[in-house]
Amino acid sequence: MISSHPDTHFGDTQGFTFQDAYVEVSAKLPYAGNGSWPAIWFLAGPGGNGAEIDLQEGGFLDGSAVDPDEVFACNLHSHGNSQYFVNTGEKLSAAYHTYALAYKQGKYVKMYLDGKLMCAYNYNIPTGPYFILLNNRVASAKTKSWHSYSTSTASPNHMRVAYVKVYNLR
Repeated sequence: MISSHPDTHFGDTQGFTFQDAYVEVSAKLPYAGNGSWPAIWFLAGPGGNGAEIDLQEGGFLDGSAVDPDEVFACNLHSHGNSQYFVNTGEKLSAAYHTYALAYKQGKYVKMYLDGKLMCAYNYNIPTGPYFILLNNRVASAKTKSWHSYSTSTASPNHMRVAYVKVYNLR
């Protein structure tokens, strides 16, 4: 797991938050059809009134025969917004991809895959700072009906992250 939240598990990490920013993550996600749940999330930091932002939650079953490894699932968890499922037509675990979020407080949240706009939100946009969280193992038996699942939620592969960049938006 990679997180910008302050942490003492691996030394003394001060952590950081961002706001009014463009965040870019280059990552190779693990195969999402085996029960792993690779996730790139943004959680509200201190002093914010933010809802969770899911840039990508791998492994979702979108109600079709599409392989969960090909589904880009994004969500802004604020009132009046809903989750988007986009069939990318390619295995997201097969190579490194660039996942990006543009967050302008109170104005918009836009999510990109390899430079292509995948979804945009312009309603009930949060304000305040956010933490970045990248996780590989949050699926459980409770999610079986709507998320790919196997008997083990541990992924045999790790999320590989080439970089995380944060740019100020003006």
